[in-house]
Amino acid sequence: MKRVEGTICAEGPKRCYVDIVIKLPCPECGSELGHDFNGSYLSHPEVGDECNANFYCEKCDEDGKPCEYNLVVKITKYAIELEYDETSLKHDGF
Repeated sequence: MKRVEGTICAEGPKRCYVDIVIKLPCPECGSELGHDFNGSYLSHPEVGDECNANFYCEKCDEDGKPCEYNLVVKITKYAIELEYDETSLKHDGF
């Protein structure tokens, strides 16, 4: 089993974009297929959920043998990354 990690960019509770790209060889022709979760969001994601990553082979389509594949992936954890500058710490004034 392969694991990949990425940074989550949520757009409300409905859509979650993740900077993860899964690349696999096409089972038919061997050309590289990819699924970009930053361009294809996860809908209502929860840890433990399974979702589908769809792969379409353009080379097979050009050769007249269109093929599309589905890969089930599981959300195993969330990660949040924050950046800050310590020198910008300001007093709240109370």
